[in-house]
Amino acid sequence: MNTAEPTIDTAPTATAGIGGGKFVGIGIFCFTCLGLALLYPYNAIISATDWFEYAMPKANNIAGGLANANFIASLITTFLILAFASPKEVKEDTKGGNSKAPPIRRQSSIYETFTKGVKSALGLHARIYIGLALEALPLLVFAIIYPTPGSAIALSFIVGIGDATAQSGIFPLAGGIHPRCTAAASLGSAIAGLAAGLLRLMTKAIFGEETAEDRRISSSVYFAIAVAVLLVCNFAHYAIQK
Repeated sequence: MNTAEPTIDTAPTATAGIGGGKFVGIGIFCFTCLGLALLYPYNAIISATDWFEYAMPKANNIAGGLANANFIASLITTFLILAFASPKEVKEDTKGGNSKAPPIRRQSSIYETFTKGVKSALGLHARIYIGLALEALPLLVFAIIYPTPGSAIALSFIVGIGDATAQSGIFPLAGGIHPRCTAAASLGSAIAGLAAGLLRLMTKAIFGEETAEDRRISSSVYFAIAVAVLLVCNFAHYAIQK
């Protein structure tokens, strides 16, 4: 008679946390789209520097200005999210004796109350929605109007804010579901530059660059498709949330 107790496999599976395994492929695809959405807007702007240089011939190193504005915005936003969206709990241990009393929390200050409110309002899903919206809006503006050097740098700054905001929601969300989701998000970010570059080459090949009108149509279609890509990524996030 076999009296051995059955063993339970507690190792994480690739389908854990994603629809019970039924929609694992869709879940990983959705996180790949979200990873793509993080860096695609920045790469879309950088891949179109030929258009910005043509539209703003008097601007000095417009490509460098766009990149710097994006990086500075991402850095500042990341620091703000770390400061306000992750309040620390201060605990004090009692001294003496072998037993420890329950931790004592000091009275919350105005700063702590404010940071807790921000954390509650800006949950993971809210950060993703807000971040993707901030990334899509500047691309839509680029598709409609001729930018000036100042407006182009300001819009690139907004893209950086959206990038950092969405990133602070996507990777914690992916990590809380399964490591493969985090890997999928990283894969999407890795292919963002390639996707933006190929799209730019395709629009230039289709519409040409013989006249100013050709260049304008090419850039408008390019940025419009970039906005459509972000909309698809937004629907991917909605699917994950549901």
